[in-house]
Amino acid sequence: FQCDWSSDVCSSDLVFNMYGCTEAGNIAADCECGRLHLSWDHFLLEILDETDWQPVASGTMGTAVLTTLTREAMPLLRYVLGDNVRLNVDHDCPCGRKSPIIEHFGRDLNRFEFAGRTFFVKDLEQRLLDSPATAVGNLWLIEVGPDDVRFRVEAEQPDPDLYRSLEKKVREELDLPLRIDDVPPGSLLDRSRLIKVDPVNKPRIVGFVQRDDAPPLTLDDLM
Repeated sequence: FQCDWSSDVCSSDLVFNMYGCTEAGNIAADCECGRLHLSWDHFLLEILDETDWQPVASGTMGTAVLTTLTREAMPLLRYVLGDNVRLNVDHDCPCGRKSPIIEHFGRDLNRFEFAGRTFFVKDLEQRLLDSPATAVGNLWLIEVGPDDVRFRVEAEQPDPDLYRSLEKKVREELDLPLRIDDVPPGSLLDRSRLIKVDPVNKPRIVGFVQRDDAPPLTLDDLM
């Protein structure tokens, strides 16, 4: 964030991307060029093939395995993060940093299979989400069918011509039959669920003695 300390207002003109986990904290942060650089003085990050757990070549995607180098209270040794990443060691980042660059593709939930091949959601995001937000929305749903993959978007201003162009792009670059369908905003997710708070009552019973032949207690018995 950028803050004007002479006022009470802070502006979020700068947004920084970081990569890490609960167990180890921040592992990498992006530079001014938008690339995630590994904190290689604190962490050893191995990229392994998930089938035989052997190292993959630099720039090849695999499963991230982390070893901490400077942590004392809770060190980690070859801790499997479960993330699918690509680690580029040989690079020439314009920012001048030489530490490896991490490209994060997500976890198992962020990939799907079609016609015997594996695709990552990021493969589609990189090709579709540069489009106007009014056409592709902020929420989408991927449905994998037997003949094609449906990309359903909540669109304020549907653009069929744009959708057909994007479908062609995905077919040519990924060899993936994609179909983009627009649905009205609110169709994929009821936004009211995000702000609805149900009342939670304090339990009326602290202790309870039950006979052996009594029916099991229910939540209603305790509230």
